[in-house]
Amino acid sequence: MAGHSKWSNMRYRKASQDIKKDKIFTKIARELNTASKLGGTIDPQYNPKLRLVIEKGLSYNMNRSTMEKILFRKLNKKKISQVNITNISYEGYGPGNIALMINCTTNNKNRTVSVIRNTFNKIGYRLGNSGTVSYMFKKKFKISFFHKNNLDNIMDIAEKLQAEDIIFNNEIIDVIFNEEKYKIILLEIKKILIKPVKFKFTMIPVIKKNIDILTKNKLLNFLNLLKLNNDIQEIYHNANI
Repeated sequence: MAGHSKWSNMRYRKASQDIKKDKIFTKIARELNTASKLGGTIDPQYNPKLRLVIEKGLSYNMNRSTMEKILFRKLNKKKISQVNITNISYEGYGPGNIALMINCTTNNKNRTVSVIRNTFNKIGYRLGNSGTVSYMFKKKFKISFFHKNNLDNIMDIAEKLQAEDIIFNNEIIDVIFNEEKYKIILLEIKKILIKPVKFKFTMIPVIKKNIDILTKNKLLNFLNLLKLNNDIQEIYHNANI
């Protein structure tokens, strides 16, 4: 009989999951270095940006000891502190004239923008100037939960912390807050029994644009192509998928 063994399929899935996990951990490591540099200290008590990245790492099951090693390794290498690591955003239009915002962390802005521009131009899309599409988005703080058997508790949390919106995505529920509340929310979240899947700053489109299946597939393929660039941390769009 022809076919694939269960063990072979399991190994394939595990390898695929390991690749995704390694890529996430690599991005978190870069975010740790950037947050410690921009915040001026590796002590999360005095560096809110770093504290948020550490919480993000924990939500992806990254060991606290691993993150501490990354930070102390940075502290002990003076050359790293001389590298000009910056956060920068790029804006443009993708398939179906969908607005795109691309957040990057880089030590070479010329290299990063060149790669991103070439990716846009190669498929006939447009990378714009600062302000091209950013007015279509609002910066928010998002907390995600598994809502199975927890819906009532999550709704209570959203009401107590004055959430701006609640979005259902299959098994996940996203609770959206004003970005300025994130310090208070992080403290409150530690007091509740439900552990968030993840939390982060995000850009929410003011108005979403409906697209057909062909445009959707083109958009998803383009997003996957952009994500091959390790400088890219987050990509936001205004498509209603």
